[in-house]
Amino acid sequence: MRNYLQIAYIISVALLLAPPGWAKRTAFPLNDYQRLGQVFSCQYSIASVAVSVPSWLDAEGGLTLTLWDSPERRTRIGTQAYVGIRDNEYIQLPLVKPLAPGTYYWEVDQRTGTTRIGLWADPLATDSAECAYFDGVPDHRKRFLFNFGSAVHPYVSVADALIALGEGRPLAEQTSALRQLAVQATPECIPRLAELLSHNVLGHLARSALEAMPGPTVDDVFRDSLGELRGALLVGVINSVGKRRDTDAVPALVSLLPAREAGVSSAATVALGMMGTASAAGALLQAFPELVGPTHSACCDAILTCARRLSVSGNSERARGLYDVLCKAETVPPGIREAAVRGAITARGGASGAALLLEHVTGDDPGAADAAFWVVHRGLPGREVTRALVDALSGLEPPERLRLVESLCRRADPVALPALVEQAKRDSADLRVAILRGLPYFGAKVTPIVAAAIGDADQRVSTTAERALGAVPGSGANDGIVALLQDAEEARRLAGIRLSGQRGLAEARPGLLRAANAADASERGAALKVLTNLAAPADVLPLLDVLARFGDEPTRGAAERALGAACRAAPEPQEHIPVILSHLPEADPRGKQALLGVVNSIGGGLAHQAVLKAAEDPEPAVRMIAFRLLGQWTQPETFPDLLRLAEECPDAAGKLLCLRACIRFVGQDTLDTDRRMGIYRQVTPMIQRADETKLLLAMLSSLPTAAALDCAAGHLADPAVRNEAANTVLAIAKVLVKGPDAEKAILALGKLKVVLPETDSAREAEALLRTVEPARTE
Repeated sequence: MRNYLQIAYIISVALLLAPPGWAKRTAFPLNDYQRLGQVFSCQYSIASVAVSVPSWLDAEGGLTLTLWDSPERRTRIGTQAYVGIRDNEYIQLPLVKPLAPGTYYWEVDQRTGTTRIGLWADPLATDSAECAYFDGVPDHRKRFLFNFGSAVHPYVSVADALIALGEGRPLAEQTSALRQLAVQATPECIPRLAELLSHNVLGHLARSALEAMPGPTVDDVFRDSLGELRGALLVGVINSVGKRRDTDAVPALVSLLPAREAGVSSAATVALGMMGTASAAGALLQAFPELVGPTHSACCDAILTCARRLSVSGNSERARGLYDVLCKAETVPPGIREAAVRGAITARGGASGAALLLEHVTGDDPGAADAAFWVVHRGLPGREVTRALVDALSGLEPPERLRLVESLCRRADPVALPALVEQAKRDSADLRVAILRGLPYFGAKVTPIVAAAIGDADQRVSTTAERALGAVPGSGANDGIVALLQDAEEARRLAGIRLSGQRGLAEARPGLLRAANAADASERGAALKVLTNLAAPADVLPLLDVLARFGDEPTRGAAERALGAACRAAPEPQEHIPVILSHLPEADPRGKQALLGVVNSIGGGLAHQAVLKAAEDPEPAVRMIAFRLLGQWTQPETFPDLLRLAEECPDAAGKLLCLRACIRFVGQDTLDTDRRMGIYRQVTPMIQRADETKLLLAMLSSLPTAAALDCAAGHLADPAVRNEAANTVLAIAKVLVKGPDAEKAILALGKLKVVLPETDSAREAEALLRTVEPARTE
């Protein structure tokens, strides 16, 4: 047998040791990641996992450690949050039960605090599957530092454990032995464990070891001890007797019901309830009127438990009697009474159960009524029950009728559907709304019923019906929704449009296109809005017709968006550009704007040529539309055309729009530096206003080169753009002072201080220069 110190040493098994050369160990802060984890294998059962945590600032940071079945994190085995972790502390995750040998994965996440906190990682000489994970990605050459606690039993055999339980052995050894026997005890252990039941310290451990053992011998031991033990030890044995459901112990438990100690009496009642036998039920009913306080509450709960066990075992008649006692007694806690009501109804079942249910529904106890309504759709199956409940509807007061209707809908028994539909035709709006709200539980068969209520004179009914039709599961309601698009009533057509969009019905497109040509602007707009998400390439021509037919701004804007969506839905959207352009000559200026906007959104060379051609249209409004679209171009290949128009365009406004588009190319970081500076030199002579110079300076600020800095500094002398030039100089200089062009940056900053003394820009330049001077001195 191993001694206790050896056992403690085995339980603290270190999985990883410091590698040769401590300097190779690296700390990884969790601040830089969402989660860090480690795959590991164990050859023996383990009881805990411990992870070494560097915190950079003692007792401030925190995190959560979770043990998973694998890096895929399908099954969580254990988790615990930690706060105030000391630097390099091992945080330990104890496991509820020993973990079997195998491969697992632990992970830390949910960092708290303001300091850095993370994990130590060691380098691995070769790739390993048992490696560190960074945000779910394995690094096969790193392993985080951690330990695990072994769950290997301290004694080699049961015989060794029994020896450790001998008289005079250290208490620590006896405790370890009892814990091992809780999972390994054999019949040979029963006598010694029985002797320890009365031990003030070891009694509960001995009882736990006995409780887990099968066989009548243990039951005999527990029954004998019921008359010998006192206090908490007696309560523990009573609990074990109840868990083992030793029916031979019922007389002994009954004798303990009048015990002076409330804990003993309560434990005895609970144990009797767990027996679930007729004799235990009789004993509980006999003691029920005499018990008070906590013991009375425990007895109520025990009767409820006993009734449930009797019902499960097939003794429904006896169970009903127990439930009825709890339902009628005034001293029963509300929660137990409600559970008893549910049990009394379900134990009866059929018409008898339905009758009792209705009795509670119309009674004076709100809690019992709640329990009864709960049973309608959860605990009382059968068509006979449904018919009984439906027949009772007409005799109920409106509040109870409303609640029963809601429960019948959730019950979703087809037998109830005709009656519910009939109720919806002749009753109050509140009841109609409740029925419509619940009809989707019956499935697609209710589609015609719900659809018929859409457009009702009562707006609440109509709105509820529309929502209900949208909530009908599956595709069964889709035909009904599409049919609404052809309805004679506008309100019903609008509902069909909304529902088509809500459910994304591609089959509704023909009906939506018809609605897009409706006389009413609101119907057109609603249909076109839905088509923006549903339109297909085949809808291009119909949408072009809508665009040509209607001149109101809302319709044209919606049609333009839907047309663009239809084109973009095609495998090759550019193929539709010629068709769109063929409608251009006959369109009015606003129509041309819409068509050009769609073409421009498709993009490509053909689209660009079409917009360029429109820039030469004889109609000024069309030219201005084209210029605005040209101003949105960002593709490098379009720059030459924009530059040409900026130089040659006869329209001043168009010329300005093209020039500003050219200027914005200076700020495009996708172009190389030389190209951007070349564009700068091309557009600068064309600028005549301060506004364009300011835009140019803003674009230059994203170009940190010496040439760009010289250009920006050159504008410091211009009072109209001096402040913008200063901002650009500062932005570029902040980058250049760190590199080989630092001298040029210093000169530009000095010039800025002279030109704009006593300004925020000058003070910022001075601060930047102060950071540079020490480096120059060194």
